[in-house]
Amino acid sequence: MKLLIVACVEEDLQKVSQVLTANGIMVFSVVSATGLHDHNNPILDDQWFARNVHYVRSNFLLAFTLENKAENVISRIRQYNETAQPEFPIRGFIIPVEQSTYSQNLISAL
Repeated sequence: MKLLIVACVEEDLQKVSQVLTANGIMVFSVVSATGLHDHNNPILDDQWFARNVHYVRSNFLLAFTLENKAENVISRIRQYNETAQPEFPIRGFIIPVEQSTYSQNLISAL
């Protein structure tokens, strides 16, 4: 089992939700966040949340899923970012889940 985390600006929430469901991830959580970009901080030069503004409304989508589904989502996100070259790229991460209170039957159903 993996934890898939996707970060996107609010305007891309629907698009990311569709990518998750199209790849068989039907259950996920959405957490709203406000990104802050301090132009004086060289650590933030990778343009994590914002390029020319100080605050950006964004979302984190979280899903526990199987590795192949998570990898498919990451692949689609890379493809989108390369093709569309959005001002605020969608970010995706796959985190291993080492232990869980889920039963094995539930994990298999993911």
